Amino acid sequence: MSSLVLSGILPALTTPFTADAEAVDEAALQALVQRLVSAGVGGLIPCGSTGQYGALTADERRRVTELVVDAAAGAVPVVPHVGASTTAAAVALAEHAKSAGASAVMATPPAGVGWDGVLAHYRAIAGATDLPVMLYHIPEATGQTFSAEQIAELAQIDNVRYMKDSSGDFALVTELIQRPPHGLEVFNGSDSLTFAGLAAGAGASVWGMANFIPNQAVALHRAIAVDKDLEKAREIWSKIWPVCRLVDTHDDYVSAVKAACEVVGIQVGPSRRPAIAPDAAFMAELRETLAIAAS
Repeated sequence: MSSLVLSGILPALTTPFTADAEAVDEAALQALVQRLVSAGVGGLIPCGSTGQYGALTADERRRVTELVVDAAAGAVPVVPHVGASTTAAAVALAEHAKSAGASAVMATPPAGVGWDGVLAHYRAIAGATDLPVMLYHIPEATGQTFSAEQIAELAQIDNVRYMKDSSGDFALVTELIQRPPHGLEVFNGSDSLTFAGLAAGAGASVWGMANFIPNQAVALHRAIAVDKDLEKAREIWSKIWPVCRLVDTHDDYVSAVKAACEVVGIQVGPSRRPAIAPDAAFMAELRETLAIAAS
């Protein structure tokens, strides 16, 4: 079994595009990675929902993984999302991730299949390489809602070590953190529950907002998990929360994250359509809340 330990803040990376959104902006992506590593994040997760994986070709997903691994230069683990609509495609991405130097892989369950199909899908991904696998529980996107019992069954699959939960079901997350099935490590992936997830004992948090507030995100984790300073953590969270509420409740989360990146001076380009850039009213509120978070 791999000795990999994932901890701290794991940014769900946005994917920078050129101004016409026709290509991945490779220089901007590597600059983003280097900025996040310098801020002290614990790992990087490219090609996930925040990275618009559904709008990337298979070749682009492979290239993004290669670029992130190269830019991270071994400083932190890289855990690309390899979920795909077919098992064969997911397995191929997992095999590429291994060859590219990734430390683990994350995968959504397949949509529109029964439980036996979900189990077979994850067994194929986990068996394709010796990399640890992170389950990605995001019912809103996949239509697959896992019970604690189903998660326990998935956790019995060799190499399944972690789970990112973006269900927003904090009762489920708490149960899994307090009573981890078969040693599964569960990380919160819902922005608005970041404080609660870390305070409940999650060893890491997968967080899209860490793209544009990495220093504050790392400071929050340090205050809760390392220094055990709840008052300090509450102070940090009180400044982050207004941005979190705004971005997390926007109709287009991906574009809201990109807009925030641009406000703080990080070049990431537009989202790919059909995602639409936020309107002027949102941008005005975003600038105000980001100024508070930076104070």
